[in-house]
Amino acid sequence: MSKTDTETWVPVDGFPLYAVSDQGRVMNVKFNRIVEGYVREDGNRYVSIANDTERRVVPIHVLVAENFSLGFVNRKRRQVVRRKDGDPENNSFQNLSYKNNRVVQRDIPPHESLKRRYIEIVETGERFLTVFDVAEHLGVAVPSIYRVLNGHRPHIGGRKLKYVWDS
Repeated sequence: MSKTDTETWVPVDGFPLYAVSDQGRVMNVKFNRIVEGYVREDGNRYVSIANDTERRVVPIHVLVAENFSLGFVNRKRRQVVRRKDGDPENNSFQNLSYKNNRVVQRDIPPHESLKRRYIEIVETGERFLTVFDVAEHLGVAVPSIYRVLNGHRPHIGGRKLKYVWDS
């Protein structure tokens, strides 16, 4: 375990080339670089880590929980790692806790599950229901839209895209 300023780093269990911090950052220790990862549709930031025999794509908040004394996620017991403040970008250890999946379902107010998700062009505020609609509007291929939404590309045709929910 190493400590830099107020950030504590520990090796990722089973993946010696990677370390995770209590602030929710992942580092490739071989190259001494922060691994940014990418955001999936579920709103969580994922990283891909590997050792000699295995490759694993995992949400950063789960890596933090598993390596900072919350222990491994027991999926058979329907445990999930939740953020106390609900912010998907806040993966710090102090913000994480385990909850039973049944509790998680009860935590969501009934009206929240009825909200509709849109894809928004940040610069214009235009909203679309599907990636197909956005691709047609911008005149680009559908996979290009997914690359921007998943964080693999910053923009498409000079336009930034993001998922937004009905308010």
